[in-house]
Amino acid sequence: MTGVRERARHSFEEFDWHILGVALVLTAIGLTFVWSTTRGEDAEVGLVSRQLLYVGAVLPIVAAIACLRYTMLARLAVPAYALTLGFLLFLILANVDKVRGTQSWIRLPFNFTLQPSEFSKLAVVLIVATYLRFRPRPARLLDLVGPFALTLFPAILVAQQPDLGSAVIMVPILFAMLFCAGASKRLLCSVAGCGVALAVALYFSPFLHDYQRVRIRSFLQSIPEQTALARELRAQGKHREAGDVEHDLRAMKQGPNFQVYHAMISIGSGGLLGKGIGEGPHNRLDYLPERRNDFIFAVVGEEWGFLGASIVLGLHLLLVALILGVARRTRDAFGRLICVGVATLFGFQVFLNAGVATGLLPVTGVTLPFLSFGGSSLISSFMALAFVLSVGAHRITVLDGETFGRDGV
Repeated sequence: MTGVRERARHSFEEFDWHILGVALVLTAIGLTFVWSTTRGEDAEVGLVSRQLLYVGAVLPIVAAIACLRYTMLARLAVPAYALTLGFLLFLILANVDKVRGTQSWIRLPFNFTLQPSEFSKLAVVLIVATYLRFRPRPARLLDLVGPFALTLFPAILVAQQPDLGSAVIMVPILFAMLFCAGASKRLLCSVAGCGVALAVALYFSPFLHDYQRVRIRSFLQSIPEQTALARELRAQGKHREAGDVEHDLRAMKQGPNFQVYHAMISIGSGGLLGKGIGEGPHNRLDYLPERRNDFIFAVVGEEWGFLGASIVLGLHLLLVALILGVARRTRDAFGRLICVGVATLFGFQVFLNAGVATGLLPVTGVTLPFLSFGGSSLISSFMALAFVLSVGAHRITVLDGETFGRDGV
């Protein structure tokens, strides 16, 4: 009994409170902007209360996972992976009703929904970490077959929903974990080059949905560049050509680029300090589709300005840095791989979300961790964080920095 109490006291002392604190600050900011995006609507109280309910429900889960020795997660990796695949296959085979154009949600009682693709990213982190933990450094293409198969199978199922954003995120997670496991840069670069060639081929294949192909084409036809071209043609006296470009611009702004166009205007109009919470015109007048989910960063930029948007990005960057700090202090392969996978998950998801809102990337439909409204996104983000907290609180001692033992499993 004394030993159990001693371990519990040690775990409490080693708990990374600052990581949880940063996540809670981001969550509080998210609640503020969920209220802002629903201000004056009938759903104002309901959505904020629901998001608070998600926070209250997930915190005990975080505490339970953080108190669990993270090596126990290896035993849960295969069941979690299989369960996630089951949900993803159910979405495809059962032909469930589409929500926002995708078959990504399973309807639950009391008007709740579950989005398995959010949890599939966590399952990939766990299963790849479990697969790599006792294997030698990947040195050949053959060594990458297992991790790639474990990652691409759920990624393909998610892409078929279609949810290309969540599927894409799994790829950098895999590459980061392989690099952490010791795979050479040359090997990873070779595979990445083949992946780029495959992506180009995929664009011309029947597997890519028409709306996804339109989004890519519209991204390549940048609105700012087309606007500058129209002005240049006007200045040169080529009014007919300028008129054709302006006609295409109007079509782009009302078509596939509608969301990005208004997101860019929202962020640009916020200036340095923004227009104030709930006072953004594009937010209040409903010019931003999915403004409380995928485009919440545009609302932050409009109402908190450049300073507020920088603070939000800075907090996410700090969170990623703190998680990588836990990885650096962890000698055990499994714990280090989990931390690197979670850090890449958060970092790349923020990169995609902010990149889409600022027009730097094609629209992918990815939430901003801890800020966007949605139970699946929030719960999966906190669960990923709980994995890291468990690693930090229960770091195990290894005798050889290059060879990792089977402690705890």
